[in-house]
Amino acid sequence: MLTEFLGTLGFMFVILTQTNKKTQITSSPVRIFVLISLALMIFRECASDSGAALNPAVALSFSFFSALFKQDVYEMSTAWIYINSDFAAAMVA
Repeated sequence: MLTEFLGTLGFMFVILTQTNKKTQITSSPVRIFVLISLALMIFRECASDSGAALNPAVALSFSFFSALFKQDVYEMSTAWIYINSDFAAAMVA
């Protein structure tokens, strides 16, 4: 849960700083796109032990399809951890 929280927090921080005109590193849209893409790649790799969803909808779909294919409802019981940590990190950012 901690890695999911920190990954989402870092990724949201990069997005928020690069989409605000006052805090952008560069004004080039291509460079901003590359920077956000690199941040996504880095934070997904750092949070890979938790599934690296970094998005509540993705976390819910991972849990849902895992439960569907394994035919095990218990897989859905841990989805709340990833959903709550993603929302909490977004609010902190």
